[in-house]
Amino acid sequence: MEEITLYDKDGIAVAYIAPDEDYTIYLWNGRPIGYLHKYKYYAFDGHHLGWYSKGVIYDNEGVLLYCIENKCSNIQPIHCEKQPKRRKPIRSIRHLAEERPIFKRYNY
Repeated sequence: MEEITLYDKDGIAVAYIAPDEDYTIYLWNGRPIGYLHKYKYYAFDGHHLGWYSKGVIYDNEGVLLYCIENKCSNIQPIHCEKQPKRRKPIRSIRHLAEERPIFKRYNY
């Protein structure tokens, strides 16, 4: 599996999912910001941040945070290179997930 680029609501590449055992999400600057576990998005401190569904990461309110290329309609050209990955923090015990919201589909 290769790294998966994630785009924000404006179609700008801002993060990516690394193909490691944690499915770690890194910002373009190399900073690890969380990971995916069973379709849930967690911070390293264990807080549940959102949901992963069909190539889109939503927050706990159901608002789009990131999407993969074929789920975004307004992709912007990538203007900078990814920075080297920084060390991942130690993962804490995962908190209970929020109730899954109704995902808000915007025309992005």
